[in-house]
Amino acid sequence: MKTALTFLFTAVLLLKPFELFPQDQKEKLILLHGAVIDAGNQKALANVHYLVNGSVGGVSNAEGKFSLFLTLNDTVRFSYLGYSSFDLVLSDTLLGNSYIAAIFLESDTLNVGEVIVIPRLGDLRSEFRTLQSPVSQEYINAQNNITTAVHQGLTSSATLGDPQTNFELLRRKFTGRLEKYSDFCSG
Repeated sequence: MKTALTFLFTAVLLLKPFELFPQDQKEKLILLHGAVIDAGNQKALANVHYLVNGSVGGVSNAEGKFSLFLTLNDTVRFSYLGYSSFDLVLSDTLLGNSYIAAIFLESDTLNVGEVIVIPRLGDLRSEFRTLQSPVSQEYINAQNNITTAVHQGLTSSATLGDPQTNFELLRRKFTGRLEKYSDFCSG
């Protein structure tokens, strides 16, 4: 009796999916084949990676050609080093079962600044801290000028820019001229 119940239960579980998904509602497989091409120079790109729905993937051949089976609403992402990725969504309005596509990838390069490559011989952190780049004489002069200006600003009294100091300087200047002028007129 127990064996018969186990068999019946297993048979129901195995046949149930066929009842839920009748043959006419099964997902339709679509064959997509084509080539991946550089948008700038129209040359085929070899070994371009593609992922279907972010999980199953593959690589185009040496001539940039690919061929894969998809279902409706699948998303295929084509990516290649130095190029912008391209996402292709298979529309649910497609009626055929085989399509040809040309995928054009655009160059997406970034210029990287200077890179210093040094061998790892000892403690890398201390080597980086003690690394000194060549310094020009202009840089040394500018650094000395800034240091001198900061020192003067901190240690000397205000001479320009302060209204009281400016007034006092002008008064002394004109007082000296007035004394010379009065000596000139009286003499």
